[in-house]
Amino acid sequence: MLRFLPALGLAALCVSVASAASAPSGRIVFSSATGVDGKTQVWTMSANGRGRHALTPRTWYDEQPDLSADGRRIVFAAHGNIYVMNAGGSGVRRLTSSPANEAAPAWSFDGRWVAYSSFRSGKSDIWKMRADGSGKKRLTRTAALEDVPDWSPDGRKIVYAGPQARIWVMNADGTRQHPLTKNTRGGGVAWAPGGHSTDDASPMSSTGARARSIRRTRSG
Repeated sequence: MLRFLPALGLAALCVSVASAASAPSGRIVFSSATGVDGKTQVWTMSANGRGRHALTPRTWYDEQPDLSADGRRIVFAAHGNIYVMNAGGSGVRRLTSSPANEAAPAWSFDGRWVAYSSFRSGKSDIWKMRADGSGKKRLTRTAALEDVPDWSPDGRKIVYAGPQARIWVMNADGTRQHPLTKNTRGGGVAWAPGGHSTDDASPMSSTGARARSIRRTRSG
């Protein structure tokens, strides 16, 4: 889930809270636009806000970073595609190559899959792919917009913002899509580390509207 923290003195600071607890060193991974041109970079810093270090150059718009549960890889959106790199910023590699905009990547907790949103169909759908970029599969096919996916800790379900301003959930293969809320009026969705795929464990939106019980912050 993404939050804005202007108090840290970085313009347009967008933090991946879900990733914050994942780094073995306790560091936070986030995106920020620090210049007047509005170009964003992926950054890291310590939990107390010190030691800020840019992981990507300020050449375009690198944003929406998500740190893998083992703290070794970061997936992020840039240039309308999805990229992956090592946690230290090396080994940047593109995972998608599409003229359509693709964004909002999210690691599965086992690090084998990435869910993301794509406009390949002409509107935003939820897709998934393997961690190496292979096996791309479109999961949603409604006429509405679907965005900001996130995985259940056991990898069996994906939650996302879907039709009628609701939070939706589906099986990881795209089956059994159904809403969990009536109207959230928000975009961020996250799944807690202790949540499973049963009806008593469900995500929370960025507005605080609970589908049933939980919020995700990754733990090592």
